Amino acid sequence: MAPASSFPIIDMGLLAGEERPAAMDLLHDACENWGFFQVLDHGISTELMDEVEKMTKGHYKRVREQRFLEFASKTLQDGGRAAENLDWESTFFVRHLPEPNIAEIPDLDDDYRRVMKQFASELERLAERLLDLLCENLGLDKGYLTRAFRGSNGAPTFGTKVSSYPPCPRPDLVKGLRAHTDAGGIILLFQDDRVGGLQLLRGGEWVDVPPTRHSIVVNLGDQLEVITNGRRGVPEVRVRGLHEAVRAPQVRGQGAQVRGLQVHGQPQLQPHRHRLEPTTTYYALALLSERGLGQWLRTMAHRMLQSLYVRTY
Repeated sequence: MAPASSFPIIDMGLLAGEERPAAMDLLHDACENWGFFQVLDHGISTELMDEVEKMTKGHYKRVREQRFLEFASKTLQDGGRAAENLDWESTFFVRHLPEPNIAEIPDLDDDYRRVMKQFASELERLAERLLDLLCENLGLDKGYLTRAFRGSNGAPTFGTKVSSYPPCPRPDLVKGLRAHTDAGGIILLFQDDRVGGLQLLRGGEWVDVPPTRHSIVVNLGDQLEVITNGRRGVPEVRVRGLHEAVRAPQVRGQGAQVRGLQVHGQPQLQPHRHRLEPTTTYYALALLSERGLGQWLRTMAHRMLQSLYVRTY
């Protein structure tokens, strides 16, 4: 296990002052060599983040815990063989753009819906700010990446994944959340600051993402690797199954995704070849090996319907 002492943490407050060049250098290193970093002073109020954490934990306890305990009991029967190809998480999804579905999700009270909508709005604003910083870092015009992710429909696919990771009585059998790359554009994660478990693969070693109070973890996704022609790589990530503690839920803003992805021939991105085919091939083979033929066929059919493509001019 590699140490996390050098994990990049960027204070966005420094971007408005004399230390901006140093902060941008750190961002450049984080994007080019990690594909993963944390941001502080990001503009989302700590009061809102505390409210999101409190209400998400309460919702899990009230609505989802018993369901997960029943699932866990069945999964660990027969020596846990059924757990080998499962992720040890309780999760639900909320879609915000292009058409929201939060009003249709059962078991969410009005206060929780209100808080989640407010938090999603803040995450969307932060995602666009980060995309503009990436444009500056890559030498692109401001707004280039945001416009690309909006696509022909004028809006990205943006949603929230809420995940809880209960304690696992057999972490030797269950991997937690299996190793994967994220298929979106830019992923913003609000994680528990008391218990770790999130890791990324760097230089052949798994590196812990250090829990930091009121930070937002930024994870570059497959679509951003495609749109930058490989200038910004995507790390493989996982969540370890833990026995000793309960992690608070993770709230992930699955932002800046688009179904019809158009990559224009920007000179700044030309030194690297398009990475679409290697990325999708890697994803397909990894999914096939981990989840079996049936799940592979269903997922790849879904991705074909979403028709991710690259077009140059």
